[in-house]
Amino acid sequence: MTDYDIGDVIIEERRTIYGKMINVGGKTPNFHLVDHTNTEFVIGGITEKDAADLANKLYRNIGVVVDCKIHTLTMEIDTRCKFIELLPYDDRNWLEESAKFISTVPSIFSSTAEMHEKLTEIRRGTTK
Repeated sequence: MTDYDIGDVIIEERRTIYGKMINVGGKTPNFHLVDHTNTEFVIGGITEKDAADLANKLYRNIGVVVDCKIHTLTMEIDTRCKFIELLPYDDRNWLEESAKFISTVPSIFSSTAEMHEKLTEIRRGTTK
């Protein structure tokens, strides 16, 4: 039996990345996002309008869905990614918010669907 070395295969994967946007715009519009490991991602595939809309999120934490390439030999992610979607993101202190929410769970929900709706409101920052 012979082992075959096929080398580094590159696959494309859809990923969710959270981090701080540190740059947006450019001749070919893109934005830069630094994640919790201090890795800087350059995310392209946006229009000038997208860049203008994203500008108000500069130096803030955001979540995005991107397509990126992964090297199967090293499992290293190519830091140049293609933008798919901006996620609703609220950078309030989640430990405090979660504790407040959990303390109200027994008294305010009549169903799992209602609890899911409330969690979605909290995530989007639209709670009353």
